[in-house]
Amino acid sequence: MDIKYHLIAANLTGKIGLKTLQRLETKLGSLDALTKIDPATLARLGLVNEAVSRQLAHVYKTESFTSEIVLAQKNNIKILTILEPDYPEGLRNLSSPPLVLYIRGNLSFQRSCGIVGARNPNNYGMTNSYRFSKSLAESGVCIVSGLALGIDSVSHSAALSAKGGTTIAVAGSGLLNVYPIENRSLAEKIQNSGAFVSEYPLRSPALPVNFPMRNRIIAALSECILCVQAGVTSGSLITCDWALELGKDVYCIPGGINDPLSLGCNLLISSGAKLAISPEQILNEIWNITPLYDTLESVVLTQIKKSLSIRELIQLTGIKENTLKQILERLITKGCVQRDAKNRFSNRLSQKDV
Repeated sequence: MDIKYHLIAANLTGKIGLKTLQRLETKLGSLDALTKIDPATLARLGLVNEAVSRQLAHVYKTESFTSEIVLAQKNNIKILTILEPDYPEGLRNLSSPPLVLYIRGNLSFQRSCGIVGARNPNNYGMTNSYRFSKSLAESGVCIVSGLALGIDSVSHSAALSAKGGTTIAVAGSGLLNVYPIENRSLAEKIQNSGAFVSEYPLRSPALPVNFPMRNRIIAALSECILCVQAGVTSGSLITCDWALELGKDVYCIPGGINDPLSLGCNLLISSGAKLAISPEQILNEIWNITPLYDTLESVVLTQIKKSLSIRELIQLTGIKENTLKQILERLITKGCVQRDAKNRFSNRLSQKDV
């Protein structure tokens, strides 16, 4: 039997991972033995309990894996297994990589940023998620998120609104059981400008236990993570933890210290996460993409080769004070210039980027 069938069968149980499957193959000599072995005998091997053994036996007896493949084909869904060459490399780095990935759309991308946050954001959170997502998408960054209400939905929508923007939605349910139901239309749009993906069998419900596991896929598919707005119990923090475990940069947008929706982000920043100032900052730090500047902005950036005061910059550039202050504020917002406590300004970019 083709190894792909065994991987789909194991995935249908929801209880067997790659390492367990490899150990079973070693003990049995071949995975084909799983099609005939008695559940009690399988359980005695000590790798899966009797309940999972019975479940796996039922999958093989009813050939549910074949039904799953047919259902996927009817709905234009690709089933990609971990042993196939085009399986996303980032997922292989997980301690518990998905055996199977169900894909609607096109999963290929060059750059990616995961954007996560609260399901009940305020206007501050929604405005920032839209601004960051659209700006990154316009610069060729694929936006990865979880299709949840709130920040996820805003981020997906913003990416879709960008010229040439792409986005990937990672579901916590099967692709034929879109959750939340309010985002069915959004899911359809996403698969036409990116991909709608899940590790769960096609008709799987959205169980609470699925979402922390869903978050590891968001982290693995992303080159960095931006947490826009999150409380201390937000699932977004799980995504950030996965990203840190994978050695990826985590950015957080700060909020008021009395705002419970920003407390999670503020705590992450205090623990070493990067404070997100602007989309341009992320573009420069992760991909060395130079933000676009107008002529005067370029003049100012070129002159800031060391920490300088307003007076020193006026002398170097010949720009009037009020105009210079406006330029500096724009450059600070873009994440290109930083101001210290003494009101002196320094360039955060290397001179070749200006």
